[in-house]
Amino acid sequence: MTDLPIYLRPPKKEDAAVLLSWENDPNNRVYSSEKAIYTEAEILAFIEDANNVRENKQLRLMICLRKEDKPIGAIDLFDIDFYHQRAGIGILIAEEKHRRKNYASLAINLVETFAQKKLDLIQLHCLIQLNNNPSIKLFEKCAFSRIGELKNWFKRENKWYDAYFYQKMID
Repeated sequence: MTDLPIYLRPPKKEDAAVLLSWENDPNNRVYSSEKAIYTEAEILAFIEDANNVRENKQLRLMICLRKEDKPIGAIDLFDIDFYHQRAGIGILIAEEKHRRKNYASLAINLVETFAQKKLDLIQLHCLIQLNNNPSIKLFEKCAFSRIGELKNWFKRENKWYDAYFYQKMID
């Protein structure tokens, strides 16, 4: 698959500054369920421990442009349940200039293959706020099925937002 414009790799210490900026960017946090502000030490500890997927029950991979060899985003598997063979999935293409170029759907496809072949997972799922149309379009394009709707699931600035629950069988 070396002809793809992107590749995935584990985070490196050199990625700490960019991960810190992405994690703490208010524009990225709008659709995140995590509201804590991270420190550089926390990001470095996360990177150091990133290979312990079975213990941490999560995996973060950097989405990198092949031609520039630089990260443009990240894709996560979280709440990995090895017994039930499922995980949550989340993705960020950090800069507007890299969005709507098919990079996110390519990254999802790569992670699905990895999750199935290396982690023995059979399904992925995600929660998407109803007003996050780009994510809804992305996950529907990647053949995730809308399974249900959760009322008042996310809170932002003292206002509640509903979410769609999406799921995909990858076995």
